[in-house]
Amino acid sequence: MATVFPVAFITWTTYGSWVPGDERGWTKRRQSHVQAANPGIQHANRQLMNEPPLLLSNSQREICDATIRAHCDIREWSILAINVRTNHVHLVVNAKASGREVMKQLKSWCTRKLKATDVERERWWTRRGYVRYFEDEQRIENAIRYTLEGQ
Repeated sequence: MATVFPVAFITWTTYGSWVPGDERGWTKRRQSHVQAANPGIQHANRQLMNEPPLLLSNSQREICDATIRAHCDIREWSILAINVRTNHVHLVVNAKASGREVMKQLKSWCTRKLKATDVERERWWTRRGYVRYFEDEQRIENAIRYTLEGQ
């Protein structure tokens, strides 16, 4: 596979589906290691939520998938793998923009499209997400495989 670096592996979650303190582990901002479950932190974060946690329906997942593909096409960003799940999105993309910028734009466009189907909901995604860059073919292939099969 011929790629133009950097290739970004991007993940973001739906609102409230994975909060700090979660029993599955969680990461602190600006720290790369996974934190252990902490029910107190999880409870405190749940209390701060303005809306119930979101799980995307099949039709909402299809809207997000189509929106991401269309926006990447317009921007001439190459999607190497995409998987829109009920509670998160994984994307491996080759873009002439930072992974953070790609994620920001895609979350915004998905929100616009989703709000057209549910005007009551305000929050669709967590504030941040995860971006990791890969520079060698094996790591890119691993990210693609994980995105498509590792769920």
